[in-house]
Amino acid sequence: MLQVRLFGRLELRAGDTPVPLPLSRRACELLAWLALNPGEHPRGILAATFWPDVLDTSARASLRSAAWSARKALGPAGDALTATRDRVGLRCTTDLQSFDELVEQDRLDEAVALCRGPLLADLDEDWILEARDRHAQRLGAVLTRLADAAPTPQAAVELARRRLALDALDEDAARELMRRLAAAGDRSGALAVYDRLSERLRAHLGLAPSPPTRALSAELRAPPPEAEPRPAAAPPPPAPPAPLPPAPPAPPLVGRDAELAELLRATTPGARAVAVVTGEAGIGKTRLASELLAEAAAAGVRTASCTALELGGPAPFQLWAELLRDLARTIPAPPRDARWPEELAALAPSLPMRLGRTAAAPAAVAPELARARLFEAVVDCLEHACADRPLILLFEDVHASDPPSLELLSYTSRRFDRLPIAAVLTRRQVPARADLDALLHAHRARGGTVTEIALPPLRRTDVDALIRQVAALDAPARDRVAGAADGNPLLAVESARAAATGLRGPAPTLQGVVAAALGPLPPSARRIAELVAVAGRPLKHAELDALSPQPADALAALESGLFATDRAGFGFRHQLLLDAALAQLAEPRARELHGELAAVIAGPAAEVARHLKAAGQDDAAADRLAHAASEALRVGAVAQAIAFLQEALELRPGDPALLLDLAQAYAYNGLRTEAEEALDRALRRFDPADHAARGAAHLRAARWYSGVLCWPRRTVEEANRALAELDRVPETAVRTIAEALALGAWAEAAAGDPARAETLLARFAALDVDDPDVRYENANARACQAMRQGRLEEAMDHFAECIAAGGGSPDSVYAAWSNRAALAAALGRTEEALDHAEHGLDAVHELGDLPPLVGPLHALRATLLARIGRFDEARTAIAAEREAAERSSAPALLALADHDEGMLCAAARQDARAAELLARALDHDAAVSRPLARLARAEALARLGRADDAERELRAVTLEPVRAVDRPPVLVARLSHVQGLIALARDDIDLAARRFEESAAAWRRLPTAGGGELLANLVDLGRPTLGPVEPARELQRVTDELSRLAPLPT
Repeated sequence: MLQVRLFGRLELRAGDTPVPLPLSRRACELLAWLALNPGEHPRGILAATFWPDVLDTSARASLRSAAWSARKALGPAGDALTATRDRVGLRCTTDLQSFDELVEQDRLDEAVALCRGPLLADLDEDWILEARDRHAQRLGAVLTRLADAAPTPQAAVELARRRLALDALDEDAARELMRRLAAAGDRSGALAVYDRLSERLRAHLGLAPSPPTRALSAELRAPPPEAEPRPAAAPPPPAPPAPLPPAPPAPPLVGRDAELAELLRATTPGARAVAVVTGEAGIGKTRLASELLAEAAAAGVRTASCTALELGGPAPFQLWAELLRDLARTIPAPPRDARWPEELAALAPSLPMRLGRTAAAPAAVAPELARARLFEAVVDCLEHACADRPLILLFEDVHASDPPSLELLSYTSRRFDRLPIAAVLTRRQVPARADLDALLHAHRARGGTVTEIALPPLRRTDVDALIRQVAALDAPARDRVAGAADGNPLLAVESARAAATGLRGPAPTLQGVVAAALGPLPPSARRIAELVAVAGRPLKHAELDALSPQPADALAALESGLFATDRAGFGFRHQLLLDAALAQLAEPRARELHGELAAVIAGPAAEVARHLKAAGQDDAAADRLAHAASEALRVGAVAQAIAFLQEALELRPGDPALLLDLAQAYAYNGLRTEAEEALDRALRRFDPADHAARGAAHLRAARWYSGVLCWPRRTVEEANRALAELDRVPETAVRTIAEALALGAWAEAAAGDPARAETLLARFAALDVDDPDVRYENANARACQAMRQGRLEEAMDHFAECIAAGGGSPDSVYAAWSNRAALAAALGRTEEALDHAEHGLDAVHELGDLPPLVGPLHALRATLLARIGRFDEARTAIAAEREAAERSSAPALLALADHDEGMLCAAARQDARAAELLARALDHDAAVSRPLARLARAEALARLGRADDAERELRAVTLEPVRAVDRPPVLVARLSHVQGLIALARDDIDLAARRFEESAAAWRRLPTAGGGELLANLVDLGRPTLGPVEPARELQRVTDELSRLAPLPT
């Protein structure tokens, strides 16, 4: 068996024989990685780990070369390196494994003896440094256990020195050595350790020692009581009164063993579960979750965390922006051909750069598609993060989360059933969040596990134990603190620490503790504390520098014990501390501070707007809220955009620009009535003589109606109004006129006057404009005009021009391909139609497989395949449509998937399934031809022998409104057919024959459909037709039914 020594320099042995290391450094690192990570690993993971900045093919080639060099160096032991086509592993034993086994067996001295140096001391890759740090922590814990059991104080000191040598900046290790030296009677040596630690912290990090370390130093500098005969064994003297409570990095976890055990079970690596920790503020949710992450990280699990902002109105996806910034620090570099890193810039502009990419802006898409693309990018990121190890995600204070963050969490949790990911959520009971409850319910409904852990108040005995660990109080003082805390650990800890500083009486509220801590600060440092309180979140270091260029101010505030600082920023250690500080600010002072922050903070526009509003600067706040709405629309957070704009209008009532923005947001959300009302209010605010503004407003409306609202008839009205206004403004830009002409021509061609469409297109042709978006609209209008007039081949050519224009949004490109496919089907060229649908899918794939585009294309393919009898392939396409709909969670797409699968089942004579799916689609108002869907369901019911149910469905058909897309002659022909099937189910052969004859006659009268049916689908349903009705095929179906009947009696 190959033996690998990882402590100190990398060494290999085969039995007693040393094995030379490979000459290639990469081959050495590969062997080290495989030894550290037992088992076989996918080649893709290894290639991305060692060669993250090259193409995957090149990285895999480099991996093959490194593996070959490693096997060659191993010589006779080369079979220890296992390699298949897909995976690589190393069969070996390591001294690191022996260390862990010895520790588990409590043979600590032997375990420590194995550690002849730092882990892989001669290598320095990032993954090696992380592994080295993890081992140093485990070794430090072993050394502490040995020191506790050492036979003499001197032996304990030597073990403590060895622990500190592992990390000279480890304050916990330094405090342990100081205490050991003091116990051995060497107080001067202990203080020398403190002095050296202080110098190192200032030199390397620019920080002072933490409050616990300073408190220990002060304790050691105090003279020991003269009455004690043995100084080394003397109890520590009481600390001198101090205005500040000491603030260790985290209070000890007390009284939560059962909850921690349950949380560990729920999030076992690979558990694919959601755990929710609920409790009031300060009850210990964060502390429990932190303990979980620490234990998970020690076990090799990757972790990341984020916390919702409590300041009202967080930016869309704030939780995810913070979470992915945290996750980006630890995950391997993504493959070079991955597109998702750039997409994450929508959440935080720095994310692509954190992942080693440039912040290239993705292609602009409609908001609802941008949202889908962003959601898929986040899923891809999580899949990448858990590819090499399990992942636990911590979402703190989700009761304060922005709704889009919860929607994205719901979306990603759909993948937990096939990914080793667990999510932990902490929340308060209030405020109630129906969307959060719905998220958890949906996860359960999908078969996922949801573990809910409610944290009750601590028992009195646990509170007393917690107080004993954080403060030296006498029994009466402990009783007073425990009684005031009422089982809340944070209140108990802070009140105990406040009491330990010499405050008389119990600390009645946390505000008293905060007031005691902030009171002694100099004015400049207190201002920093107040600004952090008003900010409602930690201040980024750049923000802090802009607000106070003197580092001494922040250091003085830091020494209050209320704050913590890290790479992310400078803020209160806990939300309750922030709340207590904020409650002490007078309203005029708070307004002044909000104004200061608004001028400096680098947060989202919505956050800046909140501060401007609180500062009384309503006009500026309204501008920022409008900007925030624009940002929300950019990432598809339409409902959030609406909320921002409504709030802006409260500050600036009747502002026409804000009303137009609100109308657009309503349109993107499919709220046609609300969009029209907002548009009407905006137009009433414009001066009737301001033709430029009124024309621009009508043009914006025409875009909505031609796009997301898909209402050509209203597009005609708005485009005509826009032209009427803009024609009265001599300086109107040519591009603006051209866009209005193209939109108007499209609408007239689709649902208006074809002659008017020709007039508009002729006027467009006279303009000199070379804008790809406008070229697209022009070609699209000409295609619709050709379809309207039955010139299907010409329409095909114009849709090809749309594709070649290079303009238009991605959904427009999709529409061009899908309409080409529908036209080819109408011309009887099914194979060509399938080819166009495939091209459309390829184009969508380039955009990230967005569900709103993928689903209809798969449905179109399914219809075409079913038409030529390739039902197995059609079922595969329908399954792909449903998968896309389920990824999106959009009810409209799910209802369409039900309808399309139901129609396919009806064609394949899977009648029971067809009846079920079509009923579901009709119940959820799918955007389909409802009369045709009901007739298809009635036919399925009749074939199942359920004549009464089929007849009820026929009666429902007569109550449905009939549009052009429904083709009334088709309805008549199919109605007679279904009536014949119902009669047949009742054994009324004569009636069945008469109805079949009526249906056959109706089908004979019907011509083959042309562009009109295709256009009707586009106008009435907002998507290309899924293949026109073919009278000859339908006639054959009825004729077959007649041939199966017994001859009529004469």
